[in-house]
Amino acid sequence: VPKIRVSDDGSLERPNGVSCGSIEKKMGIHASSTCVINFDAAEGYLLGELNRGMEAMFVMMNSER
Repeated sequence: VPKIRVSDDGSLERPNGVSCGSIEKKMGIHASSTCVINFDAAEGYLLGELNRGMEAMFVMMNSER
């Protein structure tokens, strides 16, 4: 889900409704921030094949280890 919408010619249009709602207050792991992400009327794009997202995520995660 892109933060800014892109037109067909590749130029930037307007914000996509993605924002950081709040930063979580944690007991540990202060070097790694965790936040709530809001998707208010955000437009997303399908990457890969329909209903194969979990498999694609595991393939990507395994190659990054």
